[in-house]
Amino acid sequence: MTIGSNRTYGRSPAAAAPAKEERVAAVWWLNFGYPVLVQEEVDGEMKEVEKFVSLPGGVALDTMKEHEIKGSIPYQQLLTAKNDLLKELLTEGANMAPGEEIILVDDVAKTGFQVRLRRVKEAAAPIPTSENPFRRPGR
Repeated sequence: MTIGSNRTYGRSPAAAAPAKEERVAAVWWLNFGYPVLVQEEVDGEMKEVEKFVSLPGGVALDTMKEHEIKGSIPYQQLLTAKNDLLKELLTEGANMAPGEEIILVDDVAKTGFQVRLRRVKEAAAPIPTSENPFRRPGR
């Protein structure tokens, strides 16, 4: 007998899998990383520009669910503090303009790391096909 078997016992794997939830696009993200200075062309000139190297994925704040408050009094206090932290970060983010990023924790001098809160830019309006420089010529 195999423990943890992935057998579906006559059902197709797709039918056996639970339905996936539709994901809502997050607006506010916590990103962990470090800043670096790189040479980049700006307005035709090479300039030193700061870039933020972050983990491949951030922490989506506005799609995060608050904890249900239950358990012992000390545990309820911990869960309440976690929910309050989430609300505080979202309140800070609500004051940000689309595309804005703020540094919440700057420990570059000691560890080299930063924690940044970023609000996603609003989607740009689609351009007409005739103005797309990547389209195939004659199409």
